[in-house]
Amino acid sequence: MLPRDVPHRRCNVDGPAHGARDRKGVQRLVYDRSARGIRSRSGEEYLRSRAAALPCVKHDLGREFCKGTDIDVSHGPLRTRRVRDIPFCILYLLHWAGVIVLAYIAFSNGNPNRLFAGRDYAGNFCGLPSSAKSDSRLLYYTLDFDSFDSADLSGLQQVADTPGRWQFLDQLKHFSRYFRPVCVSACPCFTGDEVDRIGTRRPCRDSSVPAVMNRTAVVEQDRVTVELAALSEDICPYEPQYCVPVQSDTSEAVDRYCFPRLAKSNASSNATAASAAGAATVSEREGGLASSVSAALLKLTDYLPNDLVSSWNNVMADVTIAWPVPLICAAAALVSGMVFLVMLRYCAGLLVWMSIVIGVGLFVVAGAAAFVYAPIIEEGYYERSLTICSYVLWALGALFILIVLCLCERIQLGIAVIKSAALFVAHTPTVLFVPLVVGIITCVYYVFWIAVAAWTMSTLTEAESEQGKRFSWSSETQYSLIYHFFSLLWNNAFLMGYNQVVLAGVCATWYFTTPNQNGKRHPQGAVCRWLCWSIVYHMGSIAFGSLVLAVVQLVKWILAWLAAQTEWARDHPTEACKHLCCCGIGGLCSNVTAMNRAYIGVLSCLGYAVTCFEKFVKFLSEKAYIQVALVGKNFCQSSWSAFTLVLRNAGRIAALGGMVPAMRFLGLVLMTLTAGVVGFFSSVGIYDARLSSPIGPTVLGCFAGFVVGGEVLDVFAISVDTILQCFVADEEMTGKGQGGVFTPAPLREFFQQETEGVCCPCACGAKGSTQQQQH
Repeated sequence: MLPRDVPHRRCNVDGPAHGARDRKGVQRLVYDRSARGIRSRSGEEYLRSRAAALPCVKHDLGREFCKGTDIDVSHGPLRTRRVRDIPFCILYLLHWAGVIVLAYIAFSNGNPNRLFAGRDYAGNFCGLPSSAKSDSRLLYYTLDFDSFDSADLSGLQQVADTPGRWQFLDQLKHFSRYFRPVCVSACPCFTGDEVDRIGTRRPCRDSSVPAVMNRTAVVEQDRVTVELAALSEDICPYEPQYCVPVQSDTSEAVDRYCFPRLAKSNASSNATAASAAGAATVSEREGGLASSVSAALLKLTDYLPNDLVSSWNNVMADVTIAWPVPLICAAAALVSGMVFLVMLRYCAGLLVWMSIVIGVGLFVVAGAAAFVYAPIIEEGYYERSLTICSYVLWALGALFILIVLCLCERIQLGIAVIKSAALFVAHTPTVLFVPLVVGIITCVYYVFWIAVAAWTMSTLTEAESEQGKRFSWSSETQYSLIYHFFSLLWNNAFLMGYNQVVLAGVCATWYFTTPNQNGKRHPQGAVCRWLCWSIVYHMGSIAFGSLVLAVVQLVKWILAWLAAQTEWARDHPTEACKHLCCCGIGGLCSNVTAMNRAYIGVLSCLGYAVTCFEKFVKFLSEKAYIQVALVGKNFCQSSWSAFTLVLRNAGRIAALGGMVPAMRFLGLVLMTLTAGVVGFFSSVGIYDARLSSPIGPTVLGCFAGFVVGGEVLDVFAISVDTILQCFVADEEMTGKGQGGVFTPAPLREFFQQETEGVCCPCACGAKGSTQQQQH
């Protein structure tokens, strides 16, 4: 029986911590119903015994973490594990067996030279021994007058009349209709002897040869007869009407193609374009075909950048000379990333609240701008719309402020989690090697995938291609390419999942590791252990999760391909779904225009729906992989546990979901800018005399810094999610407001505030005043 002078307080799991050690480490007297009298214990001993006696809670939002059960992670991720999701592990290995068989067939039957060799309008390969044009290895584009006749010159005239640069670039897709690919023995060079109206004589350069135009191509259209000079048969072994060139100098590229040599000045461009007009003789109608051709060519050459080829060569030479600069930039980005994480340890709160203030300011400034600008424009619809828009923006800003006030406690928790994640990366820097190893494996796989895809694509038939396709594949080859593309999606998702499981396992091990005398946590061998455990025990779970994501992504890509046909379907509305349904249903539906337009709308809606579902699957998979690392369950059980955990802690996860992207953006900008500055001064200081410009190495250095920054911040982002789940497990196992033995310092401070609950500041104030009145 308790003494009368000691007030009895009923034990409550959700109440304040009884017997907890205060900040000065002074022991308290603890009164327990189960004890015979009064026993003195240290705060830490009581925490352990009290937490062990807490009842396990199971409610509608899933099963909570609890000591003494199969999900007891009070001493870190469970070490007693077994292989999970074995059928999907076997399926993944069988899938790789299929990839190996596909690679063997591709390397045996494929000829990658077909991919690099040009192909003329008739389907002949340029320069291949088995082709009819084996003596002409270069692909060159001549004017296609069949397209001129069918299009009635409207496309070229539209290009010639385009007033602006961007509109002109938009019309290039129409301009390309008027050129025909042919195989030539050498790239033609126009020296000035071909047509009298060409100005200054120019020498041929590189391996190009003077164009001998000793043939005449006669093109007839309604009331128009045009005679144009054509290339000689030695250069262009086709009929004259197929060999009318665009009289612009060309040069060889990759020993397979003839590309236009870009003009050095507008004067030479105008002279080259004018030569096309001079070569034509118009018999009846002034300004017909020849004027359209010349105007279009003039517009094209006006917008070509000067000395682009030589600039590209200079950039490549600079990068070759200053190749160590990107490595220096990568190291600088890594150092700046560590400095940024140190800043987060001490200034995370400042950065988060500054981001929130900036967000509120954007709403206020945008609304003020709309309100001020509204009276300036003409009265009417737009003035009212801008005024209403300003009010809406201000209302959204006020709503944002209210949400921040109601989530302030959760924002404080998010700041503590961010500080803990930065602390984890600082204590375990070897974890940064995990994305490096996975990245190297990914790059090797991409090289293998591209090689197999190239050899598979080269296993085409010699039959003439249909509907203007460049290659003609058999049905087996098409199915092989689809399978190979699905393999890319699956393996890419698998490597991402493997990276997340390893990082989550290392971070969870760090969370439940006892700190040393200096307050640091060094989990011994955690990185190597989790690199092995993730393959030995959880390969099936990762394969299952990545398979789900790959299937969703494949459906998304199929819908994207179908949506890409909508432009053609708008021109041919009765043919949109003719071949997409079985048993003749598609042909029946294709006779109804409204049915086809409904089909196009359904495709668009499905595309958006699948994209949203893909994001949900990615989000849930990331949380599920953390559960896999913590408790070692299969993927389905881990997904359900992650889903219910998200529901139980929706406010916390929502607050973190807004803060982490902002911190990630700031860190990525800092590391990329640091890499760029270091790259510029390294290029100028070390290689200045040997470089034509430091821009090339600097841009490459920025890219290296961006990649390194992405890897560092990926580790940080996964650590934030893992630490939040570890915190929830710690809280549920030890009781709210008590704090676990292994809780990091930033989160332990938050544990002491859990007693008051989480609410709006106004509600908390009202609650506090009510309690004071009761006392």
